[in-house]
Amino acid sequence: MAYTSQEREAIRAWAVGSPGCGLLVRDYAIAAHHAMLDRVRKENTPLPYDDPHFEFMREVDNPCPDLGLRAKYRRKIIHDHD
Repeated sequence: MAYTSQEREAIRAWAVGSPGCGLLVRDYAIAAHHAMLDRVRKENTPLPYDDPHFEFMREVDNPCPDLGLRAKYRRKIIHDHD
C-alpha cells in the first residue's frame, strides 16, 4: 500500500467533503500525495495506478484536471469506503 492509513483518511475526508473540511485538509491531502510519490521514488516501487485514492489525487494535483474523471474517482472513494 503506497498511502498510509492516515494519508488515505485525509484524502477521503477531502473527497467526501466532511464537515469542517476546508483548505487545510486539501493541503494535507496534497502533501500526503506528494509524500507517497517521494516514498515510491525512493523505494523504486511502482505507482499504485489501481488505487482510487491515487486516481483522485492525480486529478486534484493536476494543473489541468479532468473534472469528469475527478468526480468518477471521488465516487469510487466514497463507495469503496461504505
